[in-house]
Amino acid sequence: MSGQDEGPRKALRDGWPYFLDRIRQDLEPCGVGSMALASVATILIEEDRNRARLYEAGNISNPAWTMLLGLFVSGERGETTMVSTACIASGASLATAHRHLRRLESLGLVSVARDKNDRRRAYVSLTPGANGAIKGHLMHLQARLTTLTA
Repeated sequence: MSGQDEGPRKALRDGWPYFLDRIRQDLEPCGVGSMALASVATILIEEDRNRARLYEAGNISNPAWTMLLGLFVSGERGETTMVSTACIASGASLATAHRHLRRLESLGLVSVARDKNDRRRAYVSLTPGANGAIKGHLMHLQARLTTLTA
């Protein structure tokens, strides 16, 4: 990868902590329950970014998983997510992110819907089955982390 290509990716990675801090601030007053699971998802996203920075290798991240976690957090916050936003937040190139998103859709994990007022925009969300599976995974992870800190 050329140094010129690295610039936008580096800017995105460096900007990610601001996004995560904003999510964390929004979630802190919410306490336990689903919002606490959204906090666990946020931590997983942050750790993926930290791992990428630690090893300075862009190809050890998992854009599809990052998208799924981000969509889970957005859903728990009652927000809608544009396809372009999910792709950018994945940390991958737009072409790679779109490829992962199409794969997630073909697996029945996400649903993509066109904006009724502006056909150029599309929104993406987790399917109910994917939401339940991610919630179960995060609850399991949360329980494991709780036993470590108890």
